[in-house]
Amino acid sequence: AIGDEEENSRVFDDFDKNKDSKLTWEEYSGRLREHVRELIRTDNVEERDRFDENGKPLSLEEEIEKTLETTFERDKKRFDYSDGDGDDSLTPDEFIYFSHPEYNLRAVYGLAADLIKVLDEDGDNQLKDEEFVKYYKDHMERMSSGNQVSETLTASLIRLMGGP
Repeated sequence: AIGDEEENSRVFDDFDKNKDSKLTWEEYSGRLREHVRELIRTDNVEERDRFDENGKPLSLEEEIEKTLETTFERDKKRFDYSDGDGDDSLTPDEFIYFSHPEYNLRAVYGLAADLIKVLDEDGDNQLKDEEFVKYYKDHMERMSSGNQVSETLTASLIRLMGGP
């Protein structure tokens, strides 16, 4: 079995609003948006100065939306890769592959190809050491910049998927 079947079932049921055993993208993204807002309220994410990549001030709401947009872009690809029958929804079995893409060969190859496209700066369809190291350094800087919304979203995803 992949992961904890009971936990996967609980999470699926939480997201499947209309209880038809088919999880649509709208159900998933809507529930995740609700959950993040609940966590931000309960975790008391503080008001502070926030700025976008161009130095423009952001409100907490704008930061939440920006962080969710990035997450949804990534998750939508995983969602599509996990939709084995192509009906634009996930069954409980397909949801397991969405929750655990490491067990879905189609998702692993697709995500790897997408990652190479993003990181391949010179367009040769190969990921060189320098390109990866640059990405890693940039990623670590962003992670250490104290983006509370991003940290809360990450914690939210971990909790929703049954983590600690």
